[in-house]
Amino acid sequence: QEDNMYALGLGLLKYESIVLSSLLIRRVCMPYLQELSMKEKININLAILQGIEVVYVARAETPYSRYGYFHVGMRRPVYCTALGKILVSQHPELIDDVFKDGVIKCTENTITDADTYRKEIEKVNLQGFATDLEEWNNGSNCIAVPIKDLGGNIIAGISISGPTTQYSRETILGYREILLE
Repeated sequence: QEDNMYALGLGLLKYESIVLSSLLIRRVCMPYLQELSMKEKININLAILQGIEVVYVARAETPYSRYGYFHVGMRRPVYCTALGKILVSQHPELIDDVFKDGVIKCTENTITDADTYRKEIEKVNLQGFATDLEEWNNGSNCIAVPIKDLGGNIIAGISISGPTTQYSRETILGYREILLE
């Protein structure tokens, strides 16, 4: 306490595992993510939508691919990530909120126009998957698919991402069927 101000301390981190283990989607999906990760020798991410952000809730890593820095709780924008596109695809009403104050152009490929993004979301809905081909980060490609509940509602998304040197457009698209299965 300094001048009647309070700040969150490191002690709060001990509650992270409690919160994460209470997420049903994480508990249900982790064995499948780990199995797929080891079988295909790839890293798999699991994320949910919170507001207009993607929140990573799990990651299955393989020793064969140590690409990128990911941590549970990490947040990313919905407009320039494959997971974001998947999660927004069932909630097109969020698009206006995402673009109302403008968005940051992260790379030359980042979609910064709401109408162009709407067309991208229509494409995602038709094909059943989303890609981020160097939209969030130069030198990185990603593909994501939805996880649906019994009612057909998208409740989360899973993705594979990696450097363009290892995951070209064609290579990343090759994981589509494996992820959908």
